[in-house]
Amino acid sequence: TAKYKQILAVFMGFLSIELVGSIIISVLIYLTGSPMYFTSLAPILMPDGNFLNPMFNLLQSIELFGIWSVVAVTIGIKVVNNFSTVKAAIIGVIIFAVVVGTSVGVQSLSSFAYDKTFEQMQSIK
Repeated sequence: TAKYKQILAVFMGFLSIELVGSIIISVLIYLTGSPMYFTSLAPILMPDGNFLNPMFNLLQSIELFGIWSVVAVTIGIKVVNNFSTVKAAIIGVIIFAVVVGTSVGVQSLSSFAYDKTFEQMQSIK
């Protein structure tokens, strides 16, 4: 079994990759003025950038640094817990699905709230 410090080190590596990705994405957004993540699939597969589309939110959630960090966590879990490659990969896929699902859910809720607010603003005019 893994020790607490070992698990903490694995997830700190995960968070470090996410932090670097967030900084790079923030700089790119600031420099270009576009709210699209340039490291995701969204600009490639849906260049129109419809932020209210759930598919756009899904594609925006699948991004380079997210995949990189999950791969790092999967390798860390394999090494720390002495798991087989298949078992560690299954855990990595589950973590990735939860992260992407949560991200899409939150983005969809905020898009829904934006859409409702926009409708209310239009009905006032």
